[in-house]
Amino acid sequence: MKTKLLLVITMFVLLCSCTDTVANFKVVNTTDEKIENFIIEPSGSTNVDFVDIDPRESIKYEVNLADVPKTDGHYTLSYQKNGKNVQEKFGYYTNGLPLDGTVRIEILPLIVRITPVSN
Repeated sequence: MKTKLLLVITMFVLLCSCTDTVANFKVVNTTDEKIENFIIEPSGSTNVDFVDIDPRESIKYEVNLADVPKTDGHYTLSYQKNGKNVQEKFGYYTNGLPLDGTVRIEILPLIVRITPVSN
């Protein structure tokens, strides 16, 4: 009985430790302008990873939630276009783990379209 209980506990610990803490995004700049200082920050994060996105360019962007407090939170997307700052809160993560697989972020001339793609 003790062996079975130990086996169950070991399997549980292994399964829990294999969770992926990386949130994946595909960012598409559909405009004719360069996007500068693009960043996606989870609430409570101090990590800074700015990138620039050329006109009509697509990039893969990852956010590692390993250092984020193990609570629930959201993401904040920020960038500059034509000297104007744009900021938008979106999405959700729980216990420091992403809920969605890949999220597609399309930067359009007047709005930002955010769509979960896969799980």
